[in-house]
Amino acid sequence: MERLLEVPETEWMRITSILLTHLKIKLYNKTLFGAHSKQRLKMDPFTFYIDNSIIALYEGEWVWNYEQFSLLEQLKRIIDSKCSAEVEKYKRERHKPKKTFLVPNPTLFSDLPDEDVHDEESDEYLKKFEDALNGACQGNEIYTKFIELKRKGLNYDEICTKMECTKSAAYRMMEAIGRRANVILNSK
Repeated sequence: MERLLEVPETEWMRITSILLTHLKIKLYNKTLFGAHSKQRLKMDPFTFYIDNSIIALYEGEWVWNYEQFSLLEQLKRIIDSKCSAEVEKYKRERHKPKKTFLVPNPTLFSDLPDEDVHDEESDEYLKKFEDALNGACQGNEIYTKFIELKRKGLNYDEICTKMECTKSAAYRMMEAIGRRANVILNSK
């Protein structure tokens, strides 16, 4: 930390200028969308990586091995590591399944009492919902089989085994069925 405080302002300016050039080469055509985009990082990607690498040194997240690396080399290593980490984080974010609700308003049933209540209005809505679900699957044997397995209470792993498909394919089916059902419900 003491060595960092001894670095003069002019040296910091020179280092940040070189780091900016390093990043521009490294991220060439990679900042418009994806892991290094301004939209995802919530700020200019070059500022993000340079600032966070310097902060990592000052806060002790990274230790400057000044006997082996110059300050510039150490900051380049930190930037490269942070770029890789953001790519990995972005990949994980993209592969998270999106939750899809088959109900137009997911909070629709949040105020219902705990006991079973059967009235004409709720029975009518459930009938409309069932009709929309059946309509969404109409003419598609795969969707029909998927909904039958879901109604039996099977989880996604069990459904994937029975239908011989991947989990992401099962999630996409659920999303497609949900979209179709919502279109049918909203058209009535």
